[in-house]
Amino acid sequence: MREVRTGRHPEHAACYMAEQVAAHQVQSEAPTVVMRTKADYAAHVRWRQDGWLNRPGRARKPLVEIASAVYQVQGGKIVRYDIQIDRKGQECQLIDEASD
Repeated sequence: MREVRTGRHPEHAACYMAEQVAAHQVQSEAPTVVMRTKADYAAHVRWRQDGWLNRPGRARKPLVEIASAVYQVQGGKIVRYDIQIDRKGQECQLIDEASD
């Protein structure tokens, strides 16, 4: 699975996943469940997302989002996973930005 989650070979997700996988997106403000297919999963594989905070009249600043996932396996295939996103880490980056 490491080869899939790192983004090196997301197309290998089909080897590990059931036909339909319930993706539980754990967010305190709006928890959701998305049904993923093997192709959907391969298309959205990311562990850490890096971006830029655009600041008018100032230099852009890096912005990072980190997430983790817990997988449920049945019959040797992933049937469900829960993703937790570090929203507090994002909030702290934005608060630090406001105090600059």
